[in-house]
Amino acid sequence: MMVLPAINCESFECVRERIQIVNDFSEWIHIDITDAKFTSRKTWNNVGEFFLLKEKYPNKKFEIHLMVEDVETAFFEWSRAKPEQIIIPFKTLKDSIAILERAKNYDIVVVLGLTVDDDLERVKTHKDDFINYQVLAVMPGFSNQEFNIEAIEVIKNIRNFSQFALIEVDGGVNEKTIRLLKEAGANSVASASFIFDNVSPKLAYEILLNS
Repeated sequence: MMVLPAINCESFECVRERIQIVNDFSEWIHIDITDAKFTSRKTWNNVGEFFLLKEKYPNKKFEIHLMVEDVETAFFEWSRAKPEQIIIPFKTLKDSIAILERAKNYDIVVVLGLTVDDDLERVKTHKDDFINYQVLAVMPGFSNQEFNIEAIEVIKNIRNFSQFALIEVDGGVNEKTIRLLKEAGANSVASASFIFDNVSPKLAYEILLNS
């Protein structure tokens, strides 16, 4: 099970500090981007500053999690910086063809982001377009929320219609819920509060990695 430390910050200074905290032990870093429309909270969202992060940490792999109303505009903007992966919300997705074409040109993996209340029958119509999925097991936007057990059924349903899907879960991840996620068929998790609120973020990361 791959573990991605999740950064959910309102300032560039906070983002930099948290990357530095996990720099010694995590290859992958997940960064939340919200616009105060898709969710009530607005996080740091600056592609120019992200270029600086990529220069400072050339060996890191970045996953950008877009929780925004205008998915297409945000994707086109963030794709300029060529993060390894970008998560797009199914709920506000309008033009998957344009996004997938852009991703192919920029060598970016697109992850289809789902919430527990998304219509999985509609999601299934995209099964030939996407192999990577993310299940958000909390309300979008805020860290330190309680895990929604309904996410387990979403994972199982994805696994039923896409046997080889790569499924990430974000939200409410701890040493107990990660075991449930493994059993349900998840491949990776993103964790913010469990890692960064711990006295030893490295120990918390290793607990998840070995659970």
